[in-house]
Amino acid sequence: MISIYPLFELAMPNPLFKLCDAVVFSKKRDHKFIFLKENKPKDITPDKLRTKGKVYIKDHVRLYNVIVDMYEHKSIKSGDGDLADIWVVGNLNQAQKQLDIMIKSGAKQFLPKILKGNKI
Repeated sequence: MISIYPLFELAMPNPLFKLCDAVVFSKKRDHKFIFLKENKPKDITPDKLRTKGKVYIKDHVRLYNVIVDMYEHKSIKSGDGDLADIWVVGNLNQAQKQLDIMIKSGAKQFLPKILKGNKI
């Protein structure tokens, strides 16, 4: 993992880049903002489609197992226009494992390593 802050501060105006503990970067700009449990943001709601301990299914296709708590920010959007995706984890290894599962399942739009954010 490499530090991204302040490298992306100017290029990425989303305030979550300054607040998160790590980021999963997406070529589609659907970045995943990772927070340790003790830094969990308040303005988030559970992701209705991705539930920890269950398989994420899209268009009747089983895509991947969800092993971290996934949320959406109530007001901040990602670069793709959707509400920002938030992962809350006990440690960053959990986030990396989730990313590995997603990539192994065919999610090629993500960089293969989580990148540390401002706090670490």
